[in-house]
Amino acid sequence: MDDDTPPNGRLFTDAELADLARSPRDVIALRLAAGEPAAAEATVVSTERSFRDQLGGQHSWLAHALDFVALRHHAHGLALLAPVTRRFFAVHPDARAVVEEPPPSVASEVRARSAAGDDEGALAAYDGATDAWRRLQDVYRDWISLVLSHVYRTYGVDELEAIHRHAAERTLLPWMSNDIARPPQKRLPRWVLMLQGHFSGIRIEEDDEKFTIVQDPCGTCARQILDGRYEPPLSLAVVEERHACTWGRGNTPIYRTHVPVWHVAMAREQLGVPWPVNRCPAGLGAGPCPTLLYKDPRNPAADAQVP
Repeated sequence: MDDDTPPNGRLFTDAELADLARSPRDVIALRLAAGEPAAAEATVVSTERSFRDQLGGQHSWLAHALDFVALRHHAHGLALLAPVTRRFFAVHPDARAVVEEPPPSVASEVRARSAAGDDEGALAAYDGATDAWRRLQDVYRDWISLVLSHVYRTYGVDELEAIHRHAAERTLLPWMSNDIARPPQKRLPRWVLMLQGHFSGIRIEEDDEKFTIVQDPCGTCARQILDGRYEPPLSLAVVEERHACTWGRGNTPIYRTHVPVWHVAMAREQLGVPWPVNRCPAGLGAGPCPTLLYKDPRNPAADAQVP
């Protein structure tokens, strides 16, 4: 932390929160401008690790979604999914991203270009790799959304909730136990890095009870909407029922339906409160998306903040 003392009841100063929210690219640019190529390289290494972690999470989520179809609906269910998947890869604008290798690290290239006095080239190398990571993650996000759309359209909204539960029990919930055991001053940077790992621009506020991390736009749901994935040719599903999958409000894009199931319904069953509170925009909104990260993960105040 800075030498400045945070206000009463707080763990970070405003300056520290602003530094924490700074995008990795801005951090790299600042370190290059300061003549610190090794520090810039370290930031690239950390950011690339976050990108890989996000991709690994997507692989796991997709695997468990397909596992659910096989376990619940057997060969017939997989047979129904096959032509839907074939069409997805025929029409997705970035389908080739998943047949290419993940981008190689550019950390050493950033350092070498900077050491040679080519800061502009160093940033261009980072930007090129980041764009490739973004396109790869987006295809996997949309592929997951395709499976969810198929389950919803074929078997209904209750089965959509069931597939979310199947995946969360095998991915998110074990990590939740690790997260809530950590002190809040350690949890916040980890959540920030995770959100930046899927390309969200963020700002952070703090009060006595919680941190508010505002994505604008959200690096997954909102970008998917802004990229037109709910329109032809992909035409991903929008869930219309008032249901646990839609915060009881209906009109929710399919990818976003995991939030009220994982972070509200299932978190309440495990903790008694939501974890964390994601105040996603209603409908196909793509505006600011606040995440309320309570310093005490079991704070009952979280329940009142669910949208």
